[in-house]
Amino acid sequence: MNIEIRKADRKDFPFISELALCSYSFGIPSQRLSETVIHETLLREALDELFKYYVTHSDIDILVAFDSEKEERAGYIMVLMNHQDQNTGERQAFIHDLAVKRKYWGKYVVHRLIDAASKRAAEKGLRWLVGVVTRNNRRALQTALKALDFEIERYQIMKNLKDDDY
Repeated sequence: MNIEIRKADRKDFPFISELALCSYSFGIPSQRLSETVIHETLLREALDELFKYYVTHSDIDILVAFDSEKEERAGYIMVLMNHQDQNTGERQAFIHDLAVKRKYWGKYVVHRLIDAASKRAAEKGLRWLVGVVTRNNRRALQTALKALDFEIERYQIMKNLKDDDY
């Protein structure tokens, strides 16, 4: 297996859309109740807008992992390269989305995507690469903390108001 990382182009958009639809449920916390059809519709619309933006702007990077031996795409990462931290005001690279085909899990594709995104962010003068991992996506969290040198920076908390008598 020979994984190459390259900048996405228009021909990659259908692949990215389909993989995003297959993997979006990993980003929904298990406590949240949601309609699958609504999410798929919203996701398709958001991706269409994102792709239009990507073609004309340089503050977002979409990178694709390509298996040159099998001649197929293995995954992607979308990084907002001029994201502003809400607390510090610092510019940072923010991982908007990341997905890898299941058959490539455990094959270091995520590592290659993160390394490439980190390099591109550093070249743009950014100091931080940040992302959000849903609590129930333990596999992604474990990989980020143990193998990719990420650290926990904050905790987001939520309270289900429907369970209380308000």
